[in-house]
Amino acid sequence: MAIIRSIIHHKNPEKIIIIPSGERDDKVYHISTEHRRKLCEIFVWEILDDRVILDLEFFSWKKEMITRDVDIYAREKYGNDLIHVFGTDVIPSMPLWDSEDYALKKIQKLFIQRGEKKYSEEEIWWYGIENFEIFSRSNIPDISSTEIRQNIPEYTSLSILFIENPQFIIPGLSKKISKYILH
Repeated sequence: MAIIRSIIHHKNPEKIIIIPSGERDDKVYHISTEHRRKLCEIFVWEILDDRVILDLEFFSWKKEMITRDVDIYAREKYGNDLIHVFGTDVIPSMPLWDSEDYALKKIQKLFIQRGEKKYSEEEIWWYGIENFEIFSRSNIPDISSTEIRQNIPEYTSLSILFIENPQFIIPGLSKKISKYILH
């Protein structure tokens, strides 16, 4: 949410399209597809900005989902003036994403500094990545969903924490998303 709000504030885009992926073989999911979908809907609703659009086309996609597929789909539906947003933590793996270097060279990218390593433009160019900007005019917390899950001890029952304190929210999440997860 901080990323989207920061982009809205600093870049003032015409629209922001959120296209979450369906279940991928290279990821471990901790909740069902139905719950992931509902959380995406709550997330977009909480932003309270009509420019933010949730597109669930790829949510039920059963084939391999690669950046090229998303880019082609989004260009056909929303036009050619697109910028894909990535965390800088993907930079080392990006050269391995596809054999035609589509992600590296053909799409416009906005990188959000993420993780301990802060990349310079020269370092990003070294990986063969073209057509990018580093988004640094923001106060975006450096936290991932993995870190949010790690903030909650395994032995803790979230619902008990919520029953004991109805104001409890899961660290790093909004009140509405916390409430959905806790019920």
